[in-house]
Amino acid sequence: MTNMRLTTILLGIMLAGFCLLTCPVNAEEAVPPAAEAVAPPPPPAPETPEDKAKKIVAEAISLVKVYAESPKKNLFGASKLLDEAEKLQPKDKKVLFDLYYWKSFINCRISSQNIVKGAAAQMKKYKIAEKYADKMIKINPKSAEGYMWKGNSIALWADTKGVLNALFAVPDVKKNYKKCIRLDPKHPVCLTSMGAVYQALPWVAGGSTSKAMDFYDKALKLNGKYSWTYLKKAKLLVADDEYKDARELLQKGLKLTAKNEYWPWDYIAYERNNLKNLLKEIKNK
Repeated sequence: MTNMRLTTILLGIMLAGFCLLTCPVNAEEAVPPAAEAVAPPPPPAPETPEDKAKKIVAEAISLVKVYAESPKKNLFGASKLLDEAEKLQPKDKKVLFDLYYWKSFINCRISSQNIVKGAAAQMKKYKIAEKYADKMIKINPKSAEGYMWKGNSIALWADTKGVLNALFAVPDVKKNYKKCIRLDPKHPVCLTSMGAVYQALPWVAGGSTSKAMDFYDKALKLNGKYSWTYLKKAKLLVADDEYKDARELLQKGLKLTAKNEYWPWDYIAYERNNLKNLLKEIKNK
């Protein structure tokens, strides 16, 4: 019995060994798979001049929109950034248009808010603003903004130069504002600026307070979110001793906020104070 059991055990061992040598083995089951090699992520594409310019312009715009916090620092800082973007020679028309728009804005504000001193320095900035307005028009002749800035820069330059030069510049100023309005009939800046031209000119040179009032009323009706319109119309009302109407208009203008004003950065920087100051001036009249 014992010998038979021993024989059976030995036979089992021999059969198992034979199977190991001759039976097919599933390699996938017999050997655990090696971990697949993970390819490293591809390196990021190098940043193109277009990408860099777009980022820089966006940074500059962000700085301009808070220029009230530190006008000189922020406007000059934004201007420097835009110069840096321009040197990259971007080809994207949207990037270029934004760049030129804000260069015009900055150069006009640096002068109109007396951040640079002296007529010569201010007129130089207005000419730079006009140059960038021309570039905007070249990129997009159907955009109202280029004609707005061209009209603004010429008007401000002529006003700084003197009365006689302002008179000579009037046809060119009007031409650009009219083009702006033709392209965008609701444009509050150009409508108000046309009114301001008629308000500023003497009668013998084509000035007309009634035409000025018409433009202000139209701007308020079609847009109503540009604080300078309220201020200019209120001054016309004050000139006609219509103090009650002027106060009501100024109070309405002061209800504008940084969230709904057409140019909120200007409203915060100085236009809100201009409305408050005139309202205080005529408070008891």
